[in-house]
Order: sequence, then C-alpha cells, then structure tokens
Amino acid sequence: MEVDTQQLLLVLEYASGGSVVSMYQNFRPIPEHLFYQHALGIARGLKHLHDHNVIHGDVKPENVLTRSDGSVALSDFGCSSLPVGADGTPCSTVGREVSSTSIGTDTGGDDSNYGSPTFQLFGTAAYMAPEVILNEPCFKSDVWAYVCMLVYMWTGILPWSTIVEHFTIHDTIPLIFLIGNEDKLPYREEDILRTPRWLQKLCAGVLERDVSKRFSITEVLALLAEYEHICV
Repeated sequence: MEVDTQQLLLVLEYASGGSVVSMYQNFRPIPEHLFYQHALGIARGLKHLHDHNVIHGDVKPENVLTRSDGSVALSDFGCSSLPVGADGTPCSTVGREVSSTSIGTDTGGDDSNYGSPTFQLFGTAAYMAPEVILNEPCFKSDVWAYVCMLVYMWTGILPWSTIVEHFTIHDTIPLIFLIGNEDKLPYREEDILRTPRWLQKLCAGVLERDVSKRFSITEVLALLAEYEHICV
C-alpha cells in the first residue's frame, strides 16, 4: 500500500476485545486459569518494556487490551519514561500528566518550571507506588501497579478503597499525600487473602514500600512459572 501524504501516520494494532475492565466487571469471578494467563501475559509485556529500558508509568486495567485470541497487550504509553542508570531513575517522561484516571499535577511556579520532572507527576494515583509520589519512579513502580491491578481484577476492590474512609478515586491530592507520606499499603490482609495463592505470594513480594526489597518483574515471572500447572 502506498500512501501519499505530508502527515505523520501512526499505525496501531487493533485489539478487538477492548480493555479487560468490562470483562472483569461483568463476568467476575473469572476462571483462575484465564486470570493467570492474563497475569502472565501482562508480566511478559512489562518484562519486554523493562528489557528495552522503558518504564510504562500507567499500568492499570484500562490500559490492558484483549485480542481476539484471548491474549492481552499493554497500551497507552503517554506516561512512559526512559530511565538512566541501573536503578531505572527516569531522565525523561514522554507524556501526559496525572489524573484520577491519569492525573496531572503541576506545582511549579513560573513557566520555566513547567514540564520539569521535579514539579510533575505522571500516572494514575490509585496505582502509584510511593516512590512515584517523590518523583523517583523506576521499573519496580510498574510492578507495584501491576500487582495492585491484579488484586482489583480478581476482587473488584480498588487500591486504597478499604484503607481510606469515604474513599473516592477522584480525591487525588489526599490520595497522593497518603501514598507518599504514610506507612500504609493499598490493600488489607483480608483483601489479599481473597485472591489465589500465587497472587498472595506476589503481594508479599511486591507490596513493599522499600523499593530495594520489592520484586522485579523478573522475580515476578519466576514466581508465576511455579504455577504453570494452573493452565493445564
């Protein structure tokens, strides 16, 4: 096919199933083997990104699409960043600001500060890891969001909704303050105990505020490999 145009064209894969949100909202409980396959597919997608030095920055159910064959794909790289150094600290961020469903918060003063990583947050508040609030996102920030997303997909419980009284996902500033300043986790133990055993183990290794103690995506995949029998 030949295209004669002066415009930049962006060609994307078509995921006919849309995001996983409607599937998990309308057909919960999902069979565990299908849930596991989705969890594994998303983890492999994150591994591919991290291997290519990309932090996704906005991992959430709305950004996971389903193909016609049932497999899943990560989408929406508007909050992605390119890290430097072995620790994955980002030097540049591609896109949008933050919201309750992708929130942007600019606390800078004059225009000279606008767009500086020091003054902006990128992503979705409820899925943000503590270090993201401190403008120190890394590869493991994606892993935190990934596990929060899995708990939500299985239980229907949004991150922080059982921790914060009168929770609403749109109260982004109080939520950001809570995540960044209080020594709490996004789910109660009783919430996590409602999930499959393999996800409970992931929560134990990933929902850790200390980044140095948190699983990497490689460690996540190693744990998931121990449960391959679920798909048999």
